Amino acid sequence: MTNDRSLPRVLIGTAIHPAALELLGAQAEVDYRPDLSQPELHRLVGQYEAAVVAAGQAISADLLARAVHLKVLARLTANLDHIDIVAAQEHGIHVVNCPDAFSVAVAEHTLGLLLAAARRLPQLAPASSGHLGTGLANKTLGIIGYGRIGREVAIRARAFRMKILVNQKRATPELDLDEDIANVDLPELLQRADFVSLHVPHAPETHHLLGEAEFALMRPSAILLNTSRGPVVDEEALLAALETGRIAGAALDELAAASLPPLASHERVLVSPFIAGQTDDAHRVASLDVA
Repeated sequence: MTNDRSLPRVLIGTAIHPAALELLGAQAEVDYRPDLSQPELHRLVGQYEAAVVAAGQAISADLLARAVHLKVLARLTANLDHIDIVAAQEHGIHVVNCPDAFSVAVAEHTLGLLLAAARRLPQLAPASSGHLGTGLANKTLGIIGYGRIGREVAIRARAFRMKILVNQKRATPELDLDEDIANVDLPELLQRADFVSLHVPHAPETHHLLGEAEFALMRPSAILLNTSRGPVVDEEALLAALETGRIAGAALDELAAASLPPLASHERVLVSPFIAGQTDDAHRVASLDVA
């Protein structure tokens, strides 16, 4: 890495792939602090022309006001949660993320959860117990949110000979559905699907998108998959649906802290610790994207 002060200074406050670090080091003066804390970020941000910040780190209007030299702010995530975009625009700071980098990783993780939930791996019961799993061939997968990740999930599910329904509100000609994939309204998808997979961002309009009324529409044999964000599901309603047998099971990649004990320990729930997009391949692509 160069120490030429004529080059722009870049603060990297999160772990980044070595290939991207090498690329940045050839064209900028890089200050690599992978464990940078929020107070340290506040103290240092005014010294740099560009910064790569950690996922979940709060980028407030106050912090951006301190960033007097900052031109580019980057994050190795598909979302821009906790970044004051309006304030960034007011200060002329270009905000960069990597929406495409994690799509394949999340889709693969979704299929992993789908297989595990279908075969009832959380229960780990021998066949002699009568607790049999179910197959995927000829079953219907309902995909809520048919963007980058939803499409990747559909590609993989079709390899298992699953039937696909999607619910995509912005149904434009660009949606470009294959002939055997139908875009249906949410109630119809919930009523027809054997598996329901969520791939929508968390926003006011998607908060608790699935709640008591929606679970009441699902088949008693249906399994819910959520590799988007936890608050898209009303977790109290989900627990009630599981306890009453309204649905058969769930596989989740994120839970609210308050839901951890009852849901994570439920015999028909499989939980992964918010790792759907965390592969070395995805990390490398995301790192190079922002570099």
